[in-house]
Amino acid sequence: NYRTVSVIDDETMTAEMVFDYAETDSGTNLHVHGDFETGGSLFQRALQPVFKRYMKRQIRNTMTTMKDVIEAEYAVEEHEPVEA
Repeated sequence: NYRTVSVIDDETMTAEMVFDYAETDSGTNLHVHGDFETGGSLFQRALQPVFKRYMKRQIRNTMTTMKDVIEAEYAVEEHEPVEA
């Protein structure tokens, strides 16, 4: 098992993203958890639920793309003949 943490702290938002990786029989399971807080204005607080849904979708899409790229690369390497 492996964990990475990414922290963002700037004028417009603070965030902590936790990525937990766990080996399984069929590969690696990834669990992502994020805590986000936007600024204190009424407008920023009102947008926070929209922002959270957006970030969840973005992370899911990014992880799916990364999985597809890694699996495609692995499949190519697995089928390439070894030169002697």
